[in-house]
Amino acid sequence: IPPPPVGTVKPAEPASLSPAIVKVVNFASFEKERESYRGKYLVIDGWATWCGICKEKFPKFLELEAKYGQLGNVAFASIANDPADKVEEVKEFLASAKTSLTTFVLDEDPADFASTFEVNGVPAYLVYDPQGELIFRAGKVEELADKLAELLADKSS
Repeated sequence: IPPPPVGTVKPAEPASLSPAIVKVVNFASFEKERESYRGKYLVIDGWATWCGICKEKFPKFLELEAKYGQLGNVAFASIANDPADKVEEVKEFLASAKTSLTTFVLDEDPADFASTFEVNGVPAYLVYDPQGELIFRAGKVEELADKLAELLADKSS
C-alpha cells in the first residue's frame, strides 16, 4: 500500500507522544550528535522561535516525517537556531506542534547558522546521506519534499 500523499497524514494524538528530546549543542557537539545517525539519511529542519515562516512550515516537515520516518533508513530532527536561554520557548513550540522530534538548540551566534550550513538563514532544510555527507540544502519545505520523493521513491511504496 503506498503511503498517503503529503498533506493528508494526521498527526498522532498528544496522549500517545513523548515530549520532544531537546538538546542544547554548539556546532562541535552537534557534529558529534549527527554522527550517531550514520547509516541513515538524516533530514533536518533548521528553524527558530522568532521565525514566523519557520513555525508556519513546521507541520509540513512533520508530514514528511510521518511519510518517510517509518522506512527505517531515514531519521528526522530539527535545529532551533536559538540561544540556550530560549529552551523553554523551543519546548513549548514543540509541544504545541504535538511532536516528539529530537531537536537541537544551537547555542551559537544565530548569524553563524547560515554560514556554517551554507544557507540563507531559516527556515533551512538539510539532508545528510547515510555516510554523513551533506547532500542537499534548501530554504523551502516543498523543495525538501521533492528531494525526499526523489531519494526515497522506491523505498516508500
